[in-house]
Amino acid sequence: MSQRAAMLGSGFQPAIVRDGRLTHLIDQLVVQTGLTVATFGIVGIRSQIFSWRSRTGNPSSGALSNLYGGVQERLTGSAAGWLLLSTIAQPRRDGLIRRLLADQEGENKPTFADMASRVSACQARGYAHGPVGCGSTAEVMALLLPGQPERHPLAIGFVYEPSLQIDQAALLQCLQEAVEPYIQAGDSRPIPFPHPTRPTYSEPELKAV
Repeated sequence: MSQRAAMLGSGFQPAIVRDGRLTHLIDQLVVQTGLTVATFGIVGIRSQIFSWRSRTGNPSSGALSNLYGGVQERLTGSAAGWLLLSTIAQPRRDGLIRRLLADQEGENKPTFADMASRVSACQARGYAHGPVGCGSTAEVMALLLPGQPERHPLAIGFVYEPSLQIDQAALLQCLQEAVEPYIQAGDSRPIPFPHPTRPTYSEPELKAV
């Protein structure tokens, strides 16, 4: 499922999708790193993979084999979901977290305080790193796309199997440096964007193994 089709199905289509900027951004990130790139949004009270793009000729396998565009996870069940939750204003956010946790079962169920803390940290940073959810052991490094409609946040991120050869700081820097020009291209006004100091990286550090 393309991000264009998925977003039409969810009832909205941001400018960055309409004018093709998001498609070009995703293509650039896949070529630059060789990693799978996904976009995430909110559908109801769940997060959904709106688009899923891997390098041509390199189909998803291993921890990524059951992931694809259209797959959903509860918002508290993935790092991308925490990031999307962070865009919801209080007190609605806390109420939604309590509702989601009440429906969750299992030994690894977090406390409300723990989940609220994770979401608050995502709000402060503008990005999230952790499990991709959906029954997969894969991880995601996700970044909020600035300037999206308040009720329709959109995140983009790398999805990969955990590996010591993955430099998470470099992935974040790669996302930040790639995203900003595409966001600003749609508006003549500069859009504020966080730029924490990160180490430089070389392309081999970002290659999936």
